[in-house]
Amino acid sequence: MIDRYTIEKSGERNTEELLRNQPVANANGVPTSGNAGAISGQGASSISLRGLDPGATLVLLDGHRMVSHPSGTAGGTEFFVDLNTIPRAAIESVEILKDGASTTYGADAVAGVVNIKLRHNYKGAEAYAEYGNSTDTDSGEAAASILFGVGDNNTHLTGVANYYSRNSIFTRDRDYDRRTSLPSIATTNSEPYNLELSRAAVLAAGGNPPLELGDTFFGHAPFFTSGTAPASSYVYTEMPSAHFPINHFAGELPDTERYGAFINADHKIFGDQMVAYADVFFVRADVRNDFGPIPTVSFQPENGITIAIPPHAPGPTLGGPSYAETGVPSGAYNPFNPFQQIISGDSRARLFEFGNLKFDNLTDAFFTTVGLRGDKLLDGSWGYDAAFRYSHIDATIEFTGPSTTRFNRVLNGADPIFDPSSGQFIGTTIPFNPFGDFRRIIPNNYRLADFVVVHPREEDSGGLAVFDLNIYSTKLLDLPAGGVGLAFGAQFQDETLSHDVDKRLEAGDIRLFQLLPASGNRNSYAGYAEMSIPVFGNNFSIPGFHALEFTGAARYESFSNGSNVMVPKVGLRWQPLDDSLTVRATWGEGYRLPSLTQLNPSVFSAPQSLFDPVKKVFVFVPTVFLPNPDLQPEDSRNFTAGVVYTPKFAPGLTVSIDLFDIETTGRVSSSDPTREVTRIESGNAFPGESVVRDANGNLVLITQVAFQNTGTQKARGADFSIDYELQTVVGTFRSTTRATYLDSFQFSPFPGQAEQELRSSATDPLFSNDAYLKWKGLSQLGWHWHGFDTVFTAHYRDGFHEILLGPNETKEHWVAQTWFFDVQASYEFGTKSPSSWAKRFHNGWPTWRYLLDQTTITLGANNIFDHDPPRSNDNFPRFIYDPTGRFIYASVKKNF
Repeated sequence: MIDRYTIEKSGERNTEELLRNQPVANANGVPTSGNAGAISGQGASSISLRGLDPGATLVLLDGHRMVSHPSGTAGGTEFFVDLNTIPRAAIESVEILKDGASTTYGADAVAGVVNIKLRHNYKGAEAYAEYGNSTDTDSGEAAASILFGVGDNNTHLTGVANYYSRNSIFTRDRDYDRRTSLPSIATTNSEPYNLELSRAAVLAAGGNPPLELGDTFFGHAPFFTSGTAPASSYVYTEMPSAHFPINHFAGELPDTERYGAFINADHKIFGDQMVAYADVFFVRADVRNDFGPIPTVSFQPENGITIAIPPHAPGPTLGGPSYAETGVPSGAYNPFNPFQQIISGDSRARLFEFGNLKFDNLTDAFFTTVGLRGDKLLDGSWGYDAAFRYSHIDATIEFTGPSTTRFNRVLNGADPIFDPSSGQFIGTTIPFNPFGDFRRIIPNNYRLADFVVVHPREEDSGGLAVFDLNIYSTKLLDLPAGGVGLAFGAQFQDETLSHDVDKRLEAGDIRLFQLLPASGNRNSYAGYAEMSIPVFGNNFSIPGFHALEFTGAARYESFSNGSNVMVPKVGLRWQPLDDSLTVRATWGEGYRLPSLTQLNPSVFSAPQSLFDPVKKVFVFVPTVFLPNPDLQPEDSRNFTAGVVYTPKFAPGLTVSIDLFDIETTGRVSSSDPTREVTRIESGNAFPGESVVRDANGNLVLITQVAFQNTGTQKARGADFSIDYELQTVVGTFRSTTRATYLDSFQFSPFPGQAEQELRSSATDPLFSNDAYLKWKGLSQLGWHWHGFDTVFTAHYRDGFHEILLGPNETKEHWVAQTWFFDVQASYEFGTKSPSSWAKRFHNGWPTWRYLLDQTTITLGANNIFDHDPPRSNDNFPRFIYDPTGRFIYASVKKNF
């Protein structure tokens, strides 16, 4: 349990940081940072228990389900409840159930449940404000909230209003992230452009290409040119040789602004036996991210719109592609082209003059709940809870970038947009000059940006309606060891999904992305029953069995697609000596359908980075994703066993150890492109998989099935916890340590294949942004005395193995383990009398005194020693660490 006190003393400034930094959260979570280049879901975040995937962790709010983010991330590869739509100010506590809990909350609770409990039954008011900043480059963060509550013995009303903002961090802002890693992936999309040229056109223009280059080769204008360099000064090579420093321009952590409100109320209609309750919740999140200047990839892709620079003058061309092949209109020309050739083919460029490709993600999250609950019914042991919740998310992504079709038009000096007598005239007669260097400004090129840059939108929405009915008894039967507990209930869910895309996105007019509209709907019915039977306990015990209780449960779910499942769960709780030592264990099964996003993917085409096993180079290749209508559900089992010890000889000490062993079969996952290409080249392609290579053997297109059922996935390990509280004459000392040990994580990419051991390895060994960490720990030491609070926190993240690949060698590299340290100090001004703020005001207290009364001032620093993340082959593991560095903050909280 993470209570409100722990939340405030954690130093974590938002819900994402609070949960993702927990040791139980391992690989495959979705962070806010490092997600700049994702096709969708930017600014969203998730927790992934045990390193499975976000969808295997069921996230609840006040015990009720929430709609998943409609975009997911990476084109819907992962689907999850977005943690960034849950403000920290609204959270009372967080309960993490690590035993699956599939019978109680849903068969899809494969890895466990994170139940976020919001603030209720508050009396009074609280105002909070916080500001902090990184000590290296401005990444200021501001937060504010107002909490209020009123009530009496029958009625309560609680509300929270919150605001949060965070400035961006770019890759250029950190020395360790400034270098462009793996330079052959996308950096040949450069300026000066890497142009595919014909020998005939080059020679006719006065160029001097080496004889060994053949009839077709690459050339680029000299560096720092202003766009008028003659062909004789161009650099001619066999392969593209100009590289672009993309990390000087790309975003790493986005600009973020969030605000919202939450109100809940309850009213006793017939005492505790009938209580009506309701809540309303709304959050708006605006996340703005920069991809950097957009790369063209190949001018003439196997799919998508061709880019072509017209020849120097209208008329016949010398070598190169034809007018018909490229779609260049007859009579087109570009006066800055030194070659009488249409330049297209495998030419590559970076469209710098049109600014960064930007993503503005606006998310509106809403839910409302109405319900009735009752307790102490019949013989006083029965109760019920019936509730309806509707949750909805609208996620709008506005792209800002150059239109490919408009870019082709500004390349053509004969286009009507340059004719003053045309109704399409755009204010200049000079076409775009693509033969310069981004470090030398060509003013007219920038003037054309207003015409070329467009703002298409993708609008995604998801809705979830849930009705829950739970009935329980704490004493169905009265046994010598205690009452037999019973709980049973039913649930109905209706889920909807919609992806609407602008026609430009559907046509692939924004380079790199081609998105298609999609929609889906499904519903399900479920029923469950759970019973707890005490065998020993109370005054009925024997040596070795101070208490013993067995639990059994089953859940049945039926889905609108025709599938149905029954999942069981059994458990025991044993106290062999007394209340100080408890042994517990559970075993259960789970069942998870593919998400609506996976069944109805919106992404049709997007580039992927991979290592080409044939050419032995990193490449950035357009990929066509095919839907898979044959996706099957995922089956799972979950076993946990543990011990909790609270020794009587050491009051305040609690020690626990919990073992876990989870196995899933048929997890839905996207195919790894490097493995796919290796499989295809070895003649073992799966249905639907293919690659296209050009005449030089370079990869130019991959076709893959978007999602497939994998083989088995196994996670095994242990959680450790030590809590100690010591009260002394000089204050109260509190110590909390949490650690998770991952003994094994095995994964089989496809059914029938042997599992691979992935513990202490990167999730993608070629890019190393995430890893299955063997150890992850968190330790806090706090001291409280007369209003003073100090907390020292240590974070540990283990190292892992990555693979460094090159043309001539393959070697393993160890990404180092890290320690980070946080510190926080606060002081609460308080008084014991008079009892109310109003009395103090009317009794003539000085202004400074009643302003400071019940005010808490906090100062803190995270990563106080400013340790950088460890180096990896993609600069640093950006899904494990963020680039903030040392962060200093101050806050003030005033209670009324």
